Amino acid sequence: MRFSPWKGSARWVGLLALAAMATVGCGGGVATVTGKVTYKDKPLKGGTVSFVPPGGKNVKTGDIKEDGSYRVDKVPVGPMKISVDTRSLKPPPGSKGRPGNTAPGGQKNPNASTTDPGAMAARYVEIPDKYADPEKSGLDYTVKSGTQEHDLPLK
Repeated sequence: MRFSPWKGSARWVGLLALAAMATVGCGGGVATVTGKVTYKDKPLKGGTVSFVPPGGKNVKTGDIKEDGSYRVDKVPVGPMKISVDTRSLKPPPGSKGRPGNTAPGGQKNPNASTTDPGAMAARYVEIPDKYADPEKSGLDYTVKSGTQEHDLPLK
């Protein structure tokens, strides 16, 4: 009987290929989530939506457009807590209707670079503070792989 090194190697390559195929659907993965944010049945005209996974790492955020729609890309698959924050549009005291250049937490205001400050202030809607905290918002969602729609009706 003759020894062939390829016979054993081919076996290992086949096993590795099967293992790779088996892990493709397990864990991991990302999604795009779209939807509409409303407050008291009216579309919010600005702000941000954040999807926060357990542990609080890899948070994904998207802007709320004037029609209340939002889009968040590359959201990890799995259970999420969601926050909605409009405070980045709120004019600071004594600013004559101009919103701040930073969002809560010291991050750059995502709306500041794309919109006139007066128009941003006009888009501001005060919502209860609890919605800005993903632990208190009461907004939970389990993200599945792919593109999906999830509306956020705030009261």
